[in-house]
Amino acid sequence: MTSMLARLRNLFNMILVVTCASASAVAAPQVSVRFVVAAPTFAQNLGAVKSQVERDVATALASDVTAYFPVVLWDASAPAQAAAELRLTLTEIPASPLPAISLVWSAIVGGQAVSTADLPPIALYGSFDLERATHDPANLASIIQQKLAAWLQNQDDRERLKGLLKLIPLAHSVEVDSQAEHILVPLSLAQSKMDSSSILLVTFDVSNAGNTLRGKLKMSGLLETRSGVTVRTCGTVNAFEYPQALGSNGWSPLIPQLLAAPSVASVFIDEYVRSDFDTVNGNFVNP
Repeated sequence: MTSMLARLRNLFNMILVVTCASASAVAAPQVSVRFVVAAPTFAQNLGAVKSQVERDVATALASDVTAYFPVVLWDASAPAQAAAELRLTLTEIPASPLPAISLVWSAIVGGQAVSTADLPPIALYGSFDLERATHDPANLASIIQQKLAAWLQNQDDRERLKGLLKLIPLAHSVEVDSQAEHILVPLSLAQSKMDSSSILLVTFDVSNAGNTLRGKLKMSGLLETRSGVTVRTCGTVNAFEYPQALGSNGWSPLIPQLLAAPSVASVFIDEYVRSDFDTVNGNFVNP
């Protein structure tokens, strides 16, 4: 009898785990992470192992960025359906007596190059650094990984990277709960490790008499909700703007009408606060 109860208990736990896994399976956008060795001296001397160095550094960078910003999937395997690309390039900068070597950022979102002016190059070798790992792939990869890890530990530099994160759409649909005056988006706080104090930005383009007008609203007081296998995040409106309406610092009766009209909505990060806690039915609990 005891053995049967134990088996039933194990079966129940397995079902519970599968159900919870299915419920939290909300797709996050993928960001391709790439590292390119473009500096001629390094590219020529590394030869056939150049591609391995590029993969190793990209994999380490994706892992390091994920630790700070798990709201998107940072992927070094160059996914075909990536919503964005973060690229780091080993570049020579003319100088004397030797070219300076730096790591230069670039990014693509939605197929379009975006400015990375807020992400300054990371110096690797100055013009007077004569000893360079041009023939030592393992040492070169290690040096770059250490530089990147130290860079990410700096809060100011992480804030600069967060500027890129704000350009990546997290979702392309929203729902409106008019009675509760809430906005709901298909996003999991737990999976994204997003604290409820984070703020989401929703933009929406409304077609009106042949014209397209863009409105936006901000969501705060975030709460994760689950209904069966459906996971959503709801929030209250703390700012609303639309060209043909007065702006407000809260809910507007125009919101349901505008989002019900033929419109295209996108959800972005406005302020991301990382949380090391999971959410169950909107309540934060220890992992």
